[in-house]
Amino acid sequence: FTNKLQSIWLIVSGMSRLETINATKLLQRISNASKWTIWINIGFAYSLNQKVGELCFIDKIIDEKSSTAFYTGVVIEPRMKRTSLLTLGSKSDKKRHLDTIDHQAASFMEVVSKFTYREHIIVMKLIVDDQAILDRQCDNAMASKIVFERMGAALKHVERVSTLCNVPRKWSINPETYSRILAEWKFTEFQSHQLKSLISRWDAGKLSINMLEEIRNFNI
Repeated sequence: FTNKLQSIWLIVSGMSRLETINATKLLQRISNASKWTIWINIGFAYSLNQKVGELCFIDKIIDEKSSTAFYTGVVIEPRMKRTSLLTLGSKSDKKRHLDTIDHQAASFMEVVSKFTYREHIIVMKLIVDDQAILDRQCDNAMASKIVFERMGAALKHVERVSTLCNVPRKWSINPETYSRILAEWKFTEFQSHQLKSLISRWDAGKLSINMLEEIRNFNI
Protein backbone atom coordinates (compact mmCIF):
# COMPACT_ATOMS: atom_id res chain seq x y z
CA PHE A 1 0.00 0.00 0.00
CA THR A 2 1.05 3.58 -0.65
CA ASN A 3 -0.75 6.91 -0.49
CA LYS A 4 -1.26 9.11 -3.56
CA LEU A 5 1.86 11.15 -2.85
CA GLN A 6 3.87 7.96 -2.32
CA SER A 7 5.17 9.44 0.91
CA ILE A 8 3.77 6.64 3.06
CA TRP A 9 4.32 2.98 2.28
CA LEU A 10 3.04 -0.12 4.06
CA ILE A 11 3.80 -3.80 3.71
CA VAL A 12 2.51 -6.74 5.75
CA SER A 13 5.61 -8.81 6.31
CA GLY A 14 4.39 -11.80 8.25
CA MET A 15 5.91 -12.88 11.53
CA SER A 16 8.96 -14.96 10.62
CA ARG A 17 12.56 -13.84 10.15
CA LEU A 18 12.71 -14.67 6.45
CA GLU A 19 9.37 -13.03 5.68
CA THR A 20 10.50 -9.88 7.46
CA ILE A 21 13.85 -9.73 5.67
CA ASN A 22 12.26 -10.21 2.24
CA ALA A 23 9.44 -7.74 2.89
CA THR A 24 11.79 -5.02 4.20
CA LYS A 25 14.14 -5.35 1.23
CA LEU A 26 11.21 -5.31 -1.18
CA LEU A 27 9.73 -2.19 0.40
CA GLN A 28 13.06 -0.38 0.24
CA ARG A 29 13.41 -1.24 -3.44
CA ILE A 30 9.93 -0.35 -4.68
CA SER A 31 9.63 2.82 -2.57
CA ASN A 32 13.08 4.13 -3.51
CA ALA A 33 13.40 5.24 0.11
CA SER A 34 15.95 7.94 0.88
CA LYS A 35 18.31 7.89 3.85
CA TRP A 36 15.93 10.32 5.61
CA THR A 37 13.03 7.88 5.48
CA ILE A 38 11.51 6.83 8.80
CA TRP A 39 11.14 3.06 9.10
CA ILE A 40 8.52 1.63 11.44
CA ASN A 41 8.04 -1.94 12.59
CA ILE A 42 4.86 -2.61 14.52
CA GLY A 43 3.54 -6.00 15.51
CA PHE A 44 2.80 -8.34 18.38
CA ALA A 45 5.08 -9.41 21.21
CA TYR A 46 4.44 -11.97 23.92
CA SER A 47 4.98 -11.11 27.57
CA LEU A 48 3.69 -12.15 30.96
CA ASN A 49 5.16 -9.05 32.60
CA GLN A 50 3.46 -6.40 30.49
CA LYS A 51 -0.18 -5.39 30.32
CA VAL A 52 -2.10 -7.18 27.58
CA GLY A 53 -2.93 -4.81 24.74
CA GLU A 54 -0.34 -2.25 25.82
CA LEU A 55 1.68 -0.51 23.14
CA CYS A 56 5.39 -0.57 24.01
CA PHE A 57 8.29 1.37 22.52
CA ILE A 58 11.23 -0.98 21.92
CA ASP A 59 14.61 0.62 22.57
CA LYS A 60 16.75 -2.54 22.53
CA ILE A 61 16.40 -5.76 20.55
CA ILE A 62 18.46 -8.87 21.17
CA ASP A 63 18.71 -11.60 18.56
CA GLU A 64 18.74 -14.92 20.41
CA LYS A 65 20.32 -16.71 17.44
CA SER A 66 23.37 -14.45 17.06
CA SER A 67 23.34 -12.66 20.46
CA THR A 68 23.49 -9.38 18.52
CA ALA A 69 21.99 -6.34 20.20
CA PHE A 70 20.28 -3.61 18.16
CA TYR A 71 19.30 -0.19 19.51
CA THR A 72 16.68 2.17 18.15
CA GLY A 73 17.39 5.90 18.33
CA VAL A 74 15.20 7.79 20.79
CA VAL A 75 14.67 11.12 19.03
CA ILE A 76 11.91 12.13 21.41
CA GLU A 77 10.75 10.47 24.61
CA PRO A 78 7.81 8.21 23.71
CA ARG A 79 4.51 8.60 25.50
CA MET A 80 4.34 4.88 26.05
CA LYS A 81 6.19 2.29 28.08
CA ARG A 82 9.75 1.53 26.98
CA THR A 83 11.07 -2.02 27.09
CA SER A 84 13.63 -4.33 25.52
CA LEU A 85 12.75 -7.21 23.22
CA LEU A 86 14.14 -10.69 22.61
CA THR A 87 13.71 -12.12 19.12
CA LEU A 88 13.41 -15.91 19.17
CA GLY A 89 13.33 -18.30 16.25
CA SER A 90 9.81 -19.27 15.24
CA LYS A 91 10.54 -22.88 16.16
CA SER A 92 12.28 -22.11 19.43
CA ASP A 93 10.93 -24.16 22.31
CA LYS A 94 12.62 -22.08 24.99
CA LYS A 95 10.42 -20.65 27.70
CA ARG A 96 11.40 -17.08 28.47
CA HIS A 97 8.81 -15.92 31.00
CA LEU A 98 10.90 -12.93 32.10
CA ASP A 99 11.27 -11.51 28.59
CA THR A 100 9.17 -9.71 26.03
CA ILE A 101 9.58 -11.80 22.90
CA ASP A 102 8.76 -11.83 19.20
CA HIS A 103 9.95 -13.68 16.10
CA GLN A 104 11.06 -10.97 13.69
CA ALA A 105 12.13 -7.55 15.02
CA ALA A 106 15.85 -8.38 15.04
CA SER A 107 15.67 -9.31 11.35
CA PHE A 108 13.98 -6.00 10.58
CA MET A 109 16.73 -4.12 12.43
CA GLU A 110 19.47 -6.10 10.71
CA VAL A 111 18.19 -5.05 7.28
CA VAL A 112 16.93 -1.53 7.79
CA SER A 113 19.95 -0.33 9.80
CA LYS A 114 22.01 -0.66 6.63
CA PHE A 115 20.19 2.10 4.76
CA THR A 116 18.93 4.61 7.29
CA TYR A 117 19.92 6.34 10.52
CA ARG A 118 19.27 4.67 13.86
CA GLU A 119 17.23 7.72 14.92
CA HIS A 120 14.89 7.04 11.98
CA ILE A 121 13.99 3.51 13.10
CA ILE A 122 10.94 2.94 15.28
CA VAL A 123 9.91 -0.43 16.69
CA MET A 124 6.63 -0.69 18.60
CA LYS A 125 5.00 -3.84 19.90
CA LEU A 126 1.47 -4.68 21.02
CA ILE A 127 1.59 -6.99 24.02
CA VAL A 128 -0.26 -10.30 24.06
CA ASP A 129 -0.22 -13.12 26.61
CA ASP A 130 -0.70 -15.97 24.16
CA GLN A 131 2.29 -17.17 22.11
CA ALA A 132 -0.14 -18.66 19.58
CA ILE A 133 -0.65 -15.13 18.24
CA LEU A 134 3.03 -14.97 17.29
CA ASP A 135 2.60 -18.25 15.46
CA ARG A 136 -0.56 -17.01 13.70
CA GLN A 137 -2.71 -19.54 15.50
CA CYS A 138 -5.13 -17.07 17.00
CA ASP A 139 -8.49 -15.41 16.70
CA ASN A 140 -7.96 -12.67 14.09
CA ALA A 141 -10.82 -10.64 15.55
CA MET A 142 -8.99 -10.40 18.87
CA ALA A 143 -5.75 -9.30 17.20
CA SER A 144 -7.61 -6.73 15.11
CA LYS A 145 -9.27 -5.31 18.21
CA ILE A 146 -5.90 -4.73 19.89
CA VAL A 147 -4.50 -3.02 16.79
CA PHE A 148 -7.56 -0.80 16.39
CA GLU A 149 -7.40 0.38 20.01
CA ARG A 150 -3.69 1.30 19.93
CA MET A 151 -3.01 2.43 16.38
CA GLY A 152 -3.86 6.06 17.18
CA ALA A 153 -1.14 6.26 19.84
CA ALA A 154 1.37 4.69 17.48
CA LEU A 155 0.62 7.18 14.69
CA LYS A 156 0.89 10.13 17.08
CA HIS A 157 4.39 9.05 18.09
CA VAL A 158 5.43 8.64 14.46
CA GLU A 159 4.14 12.13 13.68
CA ARG A 160 6.18 13.64 16.54
CA VAL A 161 9.34 11.83 15.44
CA SER A 162 8.80 12.77 11.79
CA THR A 163 8.68 16.47 12.65
CA LEU A 164 11.99 16.34 14.50
CA CYS A 165 13.74 14.09 11.99
CA ASN A 166 13.05 16.58 9.22
CA VAL A 167 15.03 19.27 11.06
CA PRO A 168 18.51 17.79 10.34
CA ARG A 169 17.45 17.39 6.71
CA LYS A 170 16.83 21.13 6.43
CA TRP A 171 20.12 21.79 8.18
CA SER A 172 22.16 19.34 6.13
CA ILE A 173 25.93 19.53 6.09
CA ASN A 174 27.70 22.38 4.29
CA PRO A 175 29.81 20.49 1.67
CA GLU A 176 32.17 23.43 1.05
CA THR A 177 33.19 23.69 4.70
CA TYR A 178 33.62 19.93 4.95
CA SER A 179 35.78 19.71 1.81
CA ARG A 180 38.02 22.64 2.79
CA ILE A 181 38.68 21.22 6.24
CA LEU A 182 39.60 17.82 4.79
CA ALA A 183 41.93 19.54 2.32
CA GLU A 184 43.88 21.29 5.10
CA TRP A 185 44.00 18.59 7.76
CA LYS A 186 44.22 14.81 7.78
CA PHE A 187 41.39 12.76 9.26
CA THR A 188 40.81 9.06 9.74
CA GLU A 189 37.57 7.64 8.36
CA PHE A 190 36.04 7.64 11.84
CA GLN A 191 37.14 11.24 12.44
CA SER A 192 35.61 12.23 9.09
CA HIS A 193 32.23 10.93 10.22
CA GLN A 194 32.60 12.84 13.48
CA LEU A 195 33.46 15.97 11.52
CA LYS A 196 30.28 15.66 9.45
CA SER A 197 28.24 15.42 12.62
CA LEU A 198 29.98 18.45 14.14
CA ILE A 199 29.50 20.61 11.03
CA SER A 200 25.83 19.64 10.85
CA ARG A 201 25.30 20.64 14.48
CA TRP A 202 27.28 23.87 13.95
CA ASP A 203 25.15 24.84 10.94
CA ALA A 204 21.96 23.86 12.75
CA GLY A 205 22.83 26.30 15.51
CA LYS A 206 23.17 29.05 12.89
CA LEU A 207 26.32 30.32 14.57
CA SER A 208 27.77 33.50 13.11
CA ILE A 209 31.34 32.36 13.81
CA ASN A 210 33.17 30.97 10.78
CA MET A 211 34.01 27.39 11.62
CA LEU A 212 37.00 27.13 9.28
CA GLU A 213 38.61 30.29 10.64
CA GLU A 214 37.97 29.14 14.20
CA ILE A 215 39.84 25.89 13.53
CA ARG A 216 42.75 27.71 11.87
CA ASN A 217 43.13 30.02 14.87
CA PHE A 218 42.97 27.22 17.38
CA ASN A 219 46.26 26.67 19.21
CA ILE A 220 47.01 23.38 20.89
